[in-house]
Amino acid sequence: MRELHVVALSSDGKHLVLAAKKGSLKGTYLVKVGPRLHRALNGELNADSAAAPPPAESALTPKEIQARLRAGQTPERVARAAGVPVERVTRFYGPVLSERAQIIAAAREAVLVRARRGPSAAPLGESVTANLIAKGAPAGEDEVWSAHRRDDGSWVVGITATTRGRERLAQWLWTPASREVKALDPYALALGCVDAPVARRRRSSTSAR
Repeated sequence: MRELHVVALSSDGKHLVLAAKKGSLKGTYLVKVGPRLHRALNGELNADSAAAPPPAESALTPKEIQARLRAGQTPERVARAAGVPVERVTRFYGPVLSERAQIIAAAREAVLVRARRGPSAAPLGESVTANLIAKGAPAGEDEVWSAHRRDDGSWVVGITATTRGRERLAQWLWTPASREVKALDPYALALGCVDAPVARRRRSSTSAR
């Protein structure tokens, strides 16, 4: 970068006359005297350049971000789709997690109805716990439930359980409007029903994701 030296102020008072050689009486460069120069002399331009860049424009609206999170997409995946830092997405994640927990709690209290054998003798959550214990799952093992929303407004509620060394996923369709729960696979039907009432046995805290 080449250093310039001040020679004088222009005759109209609007420019600084600069020279490449120190002590020269003849300038070859002009710098306009204006607000930007004053800000530079006061150190304000340095502060501006050090400031954070303006936030990136999101390719997704807040409503679209929430919809994707409800559908089960991770904040990282949604952030990539929106073209914004993940921190811009995680602020929407808390309410979605709370909504999922409420959905799971409601679905666990519903009673699954079998086509030929009628309703289960216990709500879904109690039936699942009893059947997992009967299949050899440790009584103290946490139950990790998941939920994601479909486009039609219904929710898919599921649990991943490990019994006899094998991990399996069971899923049920929960419709909040009708408060109806349906098994989406044979394993979910088997886990979700019992033929006799079960004792309310607390295995451990049930978590949601």
